[in-house]
Amino acid sequence: MSGFEVDVDRAHQAATVSLPQAAFHLARPASLLKQHEGLRRDGGESLPALDALQVTYATYSDNLAARLVDAVGIIHETAQALEEIVLLYRRADGQG
Repeated sequence: MSGFEVDVDRAHQAATVSLPQAAFHLARPASLLKQHEGLRRDGGESLPALDALQVTYATYSDNLAARLVDAVGIIHETAQALEEIVLLYRRADGQG
């Protein structure tokens, strides 16, 4: 056998259900990671080590959130491209 085979129905399922669900589940923690509540109570004493830790963690969590947001965008683009491929296959087979 030469070439390759594609399970168009499974590809369509991935494009319309699986990939969008994966993106949804990655997007949720991204929004949580952007929230910075802090460890010190309002009006509490300033502790240099705690302040440094909070800044470091805020930077880390912001960077992680940005990566998750990028991943969500890439997953959405992949799903869209896969859906277009599915449409091409179906048109070629006379199904669409």
